[in-house]
Amino acid sequence: MGAPSIAGRSQARKRSAGWKNGPEPHTRGVAYVPEERWIMPTERRSRGSYSAGLATRDAILSTSMRLIAESGYHGFSLRDVGRLVGVSHPAVIYHFPSKEALLNAVVEKYEAEMGIIDIGIDEDTGAIVERGVLPATIGDLALTLMRLAKHPDARTITSLDCVFAVEAASPSHPAHHHFACRFDVLHRFLVDELTGLVASGVATFDLTPEAMACSLIRNWYGIGVHSRYVTGPDAERHTIAGFLAACGRSLKLPPKEVLRLGAAVPEDLADIFSRTLKIQRDIQA
Repeated sequence: MGAPSIAGRSQARKRSAGWKNGPEPHTRGVAYVPEERWIMPTERRSRGSYSAGLATRDAILSTSMRLIAESGYHGFSLRDVGRLVGVSHPAVIYHFPSKEALLNAVVEKYEAEMGIIDIGIDEDTGAIVERGVLPATIGDLALTLMRLAKHPDARTITSLDCVFAVEAASPSHPAHHHFACRFDVLHRFLVDELTGLVASGVATFDLTPEAMACSLIRNWYGIGVHSRYVTGPDAERHTIAGFLAACGRSLKLPPKEVLRLGAAVPEDLADIFSRTLKIQRDIQA
C-alpha cells in the first residue's frame, strides 16, 4: 500500500486525538476549540436531566409505597404525593399519567423487593403481566423470606403485602386481577412442592397438600396483620423467623432435613436461620 495522503494523515490525527468533524488542532488562523468543549455541555445537560428524572420517579414510587402501606390505595392523591416529594402535580403526572399507572408501578416494585412473584408492565397497555413464581423450590422460598427479613425497608414491604391482600380482594380494586392470580400461582406452587416433600418422605404432615398450602398462606397473612402491631428494630426479622419456625413445625420436618436446609443458608442469612431454630425450640410443647 502507498503512503497515506495528507488528508488521510490529517483525518488519522483527528481520530487519534478523539476528534470527529471539529477544527484540526494548531490550524493556522483558526482558534483551537477541543471537541469536548463544543459537544459535551449538551451531552452533560442531557445526562443530568435524565438522572434527575430518574431520581424524581424513584422518589415518587418510594413515597407512594409508604402512603399505600400506611393509608391504602384510596387514602391519598397524586397531589399528596407531589407535596411530599416536593414536586408539582404536573411533574407527578409526567411520570405517572394516572393513579392506576402509579399503582401498577408500585406493585411492580413491591414484587421485585419481595422476590416471590415475577411480573412486568405491558408497554402497550400498562397492565401487569404475571410471569410466575421466582423461587425454584420451597427451600428457596424460605431463603427469599429470610432475605426479606433483612431488607432495609422490610417494614414497608410487609405492610404493603398485608394492605394489598385485603384491599385488592374487592373486584373493583385496580390490582384485583393481579392479586387473584398471585394467590392462585403461589397456592399451586406450594401444592406441587408439598406433594413432592410427602412423596419423598421428607414431610409427614396430616393435611392434604392443598389444605396445607392454604394453611401456610393464611398463616403468613395472619402473622402479617399481627406484625403491624409489633414495634422495635428487629420486628420484621422476628416476625419472619417466627413464621418459618411455625412452618417447620407444621410440616413436621425431621432434624436431618432442618440441618440440610441449614447447610444451604448463606452466611449473611445465618442469624435469621438461628433465630428461626430458637423460636421453633421455644414453641415446642
